[in-house]
Amino acid sequence: MDYSYMVKNPSDFGYPPNTIPRGITLDDLMKSNQFLKSFPKTFSIANPSPNALTESKKYKKLLDFVNVHKDKPNLQQLLVPVFCTSVMALKEKGNVDELNAFVEDFKDQIPNSRQPAVNRFLKDEKVFTHNACLFSTQNMNIEVTYEEAELIKNFINIQENSDLRRQITSHVELIPKYEVVPSHTIDMKFSPPSVIKDITILQTTIPNATQAVVSDYSTDVFAAFGNNQVMRFNGKERSSQILRNHSSSVTSLSLSSTGSLLLSTDIEGNYSVWSQNGSENGYLTMSSIWCSCFAPQGGIFGIGSDQCAFLYDASRNKMFRSLVGHLNSISSIKFHPNCALVGTTSSDGTARIWDVRTGMTQRLFLNKDQIEIPRRFTNIAFSDNGQFVAYYNGNVCVANIGSNAIIADQPVGIQKIKSIQFSQDSNSVFIVETNGEIQVLTFNSGDLVLKDVMNLSANVIDAKRNTMNELNVLVSYDL
Repeated sequence: MDYSYMVKNPSDFGYPPNTIPRGITLDDLMKSNQFLKSFPKTFSIANPSPNALTESKKYKKLLDFVNVHKDKPNLQQLLVPVFCTSVMALKEKGNVDELNAFVEDFKDQIPNSRQPAVNRFLKDEKVFTHNACLFSTQNMNIEVTYEEAELIKNFINIQENSDLRRQITSHVELIPKYEVVPSHTIDMKFSPPSVIKDITILQTTIPNATQAVVSDYSTDVFAAFGNNQVMRFNGKERSSQILRNHSSSVTSLSLSSTGSLLLSTDIEGNYSVWSQNGSENGYLTMSSIWCSCFAPQGGIFGIGSDQCAFLYDASRNKMFRSLVGHLNSISSIKFHPNCALVGTTSSDGTARIWDVRTGMTQRLFLNKDQIEIPRRFTNIAFSDNGQFVAYYNGNVCVANIGSNAIIADQPVGIQKIKSIQFSQDSNSVFIVETNGEIQVLTFNSGDLVLKDVMNLSANVIDAKRNTMNELNVLVSYDL
């Protein structure tokens, strides 16, 4: 087969020069390195009505949208991949009259900078075959501002645009331009050691934040805000960077063990993995995501959804385990220190410990009065020595994982707990309320001892004991 055109003209439509298909027939394509490295970055589902839109009607909808926003020139770049993939669909359909009418009506609406490439695509069969292969296996990258990305998102998520949404998300990846935003500042506050002699409590204040997480290995703070925006702040340089705009409320932020990967999730079921080198992969699940966490080692992470939890390998962009057994939404998820077990709590009134290797439940914890008073379980945590698990069900409970025995079932007088964290020696648990009240429950002596530690009198959005044995409490307030 003659590949001379492909070598000389690899990037008619803006693909990188090395993006060259190594097979044109279906059999060649499926065996090619180019195809094997192709993974869809987003998944969308369209439910067309019996009167599904024709290619012409779909394209006219997109054209009208672009023309309404003529002050946003980057939106015009959407016309090219949608036009070309519509031509591909019509050619496959074999209706020459419909194809010719489509080209006649819309070819001249293509941006001038892409007109020569589109003309070659239409007139030269080699060019068509080559680029059709690229469109089928590689997303076209289009750089847009965050405002333009928001406009596109809102447009394609309109119910009657579901067919157009599938076409765009199957062939286009939007690349938002990063920008430094000085409006949010970080006010680091270091509290003096509390009455607990072996731990220091630190307070980090992030105005207007709804979710936040702090890296143990750098001065970076990651936060989500009410406008569904996820940002990174560098405490040393006092700079900030927008990482992602979610389409709905952000429900969790999680950092990998080395701080090199950030996972963000939202209520619509979208989740994103962002790495320190700037790359980002977005995904879409079929139900809301309520919580997330990374394993203590490696790039494995878990998300809690409606009734199910899912485990993913970030390095392969692949889900490898479904944890099925809860009857209601997953409220928290945490990995055991050995990474072979993972714990979940649910609003069905249970906590479970699962075997990561098999996906089977190894431990099930219920309320003793479960039949009469079902309670929502939240905030699961494992001790550093791996022997104990703690969770909240109205009381703070601690169980021995090996024996399955409950060794603490303590009322704490707190209604809204944000976090439970074991002490470094695994003999106590710190309990952090959403209003800033902090307590410690000691259980190692055989007697349960509950003490007040301090009250930050602030809106707590996260609390975690770090590798330096500091309880870092993240708080927020509305400006």
